[in-house]
Amino acid sequence: MTTFAPRFDWKEYRFLFLGILLCLYFSYHLFHGPRSFFHLQDLQRQNERLSAQAAQVQQEEAALENKVSKLRPETLDPDFLDERARAMLGYMEDDEMMVVE
Repeated sequence: MTTFAPRFDWKEYRFLFLGILLCLYFSYHLFHGPRSFFHLQDLQRQNERLSAQAAQVQQEEAALENKVSKLRPETLDPDFLDERARAMLGYMEDDEMMVVE
């Protein structure tokens, strides 16, 4: 007498297999792809870097605005105007020395 092992019935476990496949699919995409966990961390680092860069640009803009305001006719600073003219044109007075670094 021969005994046969019971056959595996796919129809009985189809929802279990479908659930396992869906879990595997979503688990893979949790860590890979454009909406993954690692991509989110990259975007956060990029956001921090760009925020620091924006703050630096704002500081430079404020410094330039300060220089421009000193050259406006309403608030003209003669010392600053003299300094800029000497730097741009290379003028020196007789009692001054040029120091080249």
